[in-house]
Amino acid sequence: PSTTLFRSYGVYCGKGHPLVRRRKITASALEDHAFVAPEVSAPDAWPPNQQRRIGARVSSLQLAMDLVWSGQMLAFLPDITPRIDRWKRPLYRLPVDCEATRTVYIATRQAVGEHARTNAFVATLKAKAALVERKARRSN
Repeated sequence: PSTTLFRSYGVYCGKGHPLVRRRKITASALEDHAFVAPEVSAPDAWPPNQQRRIGARVSSLQLAMDLVWSGQMLAFLPDITPRIDRWKRPLYRLPVDCEATRTVYIATRQAVGEHARTNAFVATLKAKAALVERKARRSN
């Protein structure tokens, strides 16, 4: 059996970025600002039909977050990322229409014995994903 969850993405910046207080931003306006992105070999959820200027490619999420918090760069992140407790500094989701969703798959195998823990785990993941999606929609 498998379950599919959807993860939404958005453009995020730190409080020092010039776009942080803008109420409306077009996708073309983003072309003037640098993004931090994963290494070329890593998966990237950026919509292929949209342009962006990459200012840095990094292999570390911590380094990417530091560049975003500094106000130097934008990042295209899963909406759950700013809600991770270990990030103590705020990120701001920009009101721009270049969102994408990625499908996250959960595959389980039929085990001999009790399925209750696996089912509870999958149910918890679904509930958390739904909660994050609702919070992300409300924050826009």
